[in-house]
Amino acid sequence: MKILFIYPDMPAGMNVHSKNMISAISNHYKDMTIINWEYKEFTNIEDYTVANKSILDFINNNKIDLAHIEFDFGYYGFNLGCKPFTDLINLFKLNNTEYTLSIHNPPETFIESMKVLDKDVIKFKGVIDYLNKESEIRKIVHNPMYMGHFAPLLPVKDNFYKVRDLDFKNKEKITIGIVGFLHKAKGYEDLFKFAKKNKDLFTNQNIFIKALFFLREDRKTPDRLEYKAFIEEFNDSHINIQIIDENLDAYCSFFNEIDVGFSTHCTLTESATITDYVYSGLPVIAKEHFNLLYLDFILMYNNWDTLYGYISNIRKTLLEYDFNKQNSFCNIFNSEYVATKYRLAFIKNGVCSFKYRPVVGCLCYYNGEQILFKKNKIPFFDIMHGGIEKDETDKEALEREIFEELGLTSNQIIIKEKICSFEYSKPIKLQIKVSNKGSKMNIYNVELKELPKLPTTEIESYSVYSKDLVIYDSTRFLLSNSKKS
Repeated sequence: MKILFIYPDMPAGMNVHSKNMISAISNHYKDMTIINWEYKEFTNIEDYTVANKSILDFINNNKIDLAHIEFDFGYYGFNLGCKPFTDLINLFKLNNTEYTLSIHNPPETFIESMKVLDKDVIKFKGVIDYLNKESEIRKIVHNPMYMGHFAPLLPVKDNFYKVRDLDFKNKEKITIGIVGFLHKAKGYEDLFKFAKKNKDLFTNQNIFIKALFFLREDRKTPDRLEYKAFIEEFNDSHINIQIIDENLDAYCSFFNEIDVGFSTHCTLTESATITDYVYSGLPVIAKEHFNLLYLDFILMYNNWDTLYGYISNIRKTLLEYDFNKQNSFCNIFNSEYVATKYRLAFIKNGVCSFKYRPVVGCLCYYNGEQILFKKNKIPFFDIMHGGIEKDETDKEALEREIFEELGLTSNQIIIKEKICSFEYSKPIKLQIKVSNKGSKMNIYNVELKELPKLPTTEIESYSVYSKDLVIYDSTRFLLSNSKKS
């Protein structure tokens, strides 16, 4: 893969960072050829137009597979509202040039900083609108680097990484920690709702959520104070939310009071606390995002069912956490991690082209009652489903799957009408591993003439559907909208 790596030519942090990234990628991934292009600054738009055209000509003449831009508002025609940058992107789009962006200063952060400096942001409306609309699949968003890794917020000391003796097998109480500024609490509202909805799941295992949010003195506006009261209403016997003035000592001590770090933010710029969880020797659960995949030791969830699975078996899950890899990340100048992050960004446009695997499923009935099945080592009951093999019809695939998993032959079932179709996207890590996006499933009603003899090698048990049964959200939606033929 041939990549044109575009970055500012000014001798500042961005320039140094870009050269470090090029070196790291070139050293660790021989399947990628990186070509440097230092983007010069001019005083008028005409010179930028010529410069942008020369970049496009170079791409076409040298068969470049992908153009990558290291972007910050301070460059690419800052005095012109960064219009040269958006002009260059529009050229890429017209030319069907594949491109990715590394955004060192997200729009919301830039706007906040300009307001603090009492600067006018109107001239940047074009580039801000573009960045907010740009597909996430093209963007890497991050903050400056520390020792080849993302910068921690905690005070940097010798032997910064803390090795903890976390005996999760015998630990009676587990505290999941959330920390950040109050305006970031919006990203955790759904988690608090999830924890209240599944209160028994937490309390039966002695799992608690401890959240600490900071409200800066200069931001105690009426709307923030109103939101503070709203967030505090989530407090419960298993949820402890504190909102205090900004306090570095409180932030540092917080990490000694929790057992697991939790984050729903998709970028490290928005949540440098992910890095602090890691450097504090804590296991991390985070909402899945491509920008975090290079931290391949943390636990990622892509929906609430995945998170439910983690929480329902949390001690076993944490016992299997890869602390050795996390320790390696913190204690060694390991440029491979950041090279991997960029490589993932470069190949993720390929992920967009992944297709859905054809799958067939069935909603089973016996004596008029809906029957769901539980696979081995999975906490959820679900409908029967499986992949369609080459040249198989839906009916043939259903008969084969039911025989393989339940031991029932075609004479013991009646396949009825198709009731719906839906698509399921796999976690991104798994998409890369298996080279498909997920499943596109056709679902049928199936009548069982008799119940299967369980367990089999795949199925542990079955149950008549009830509202209290632990099932996937998608399955619950299907059952609530289906009618027996």
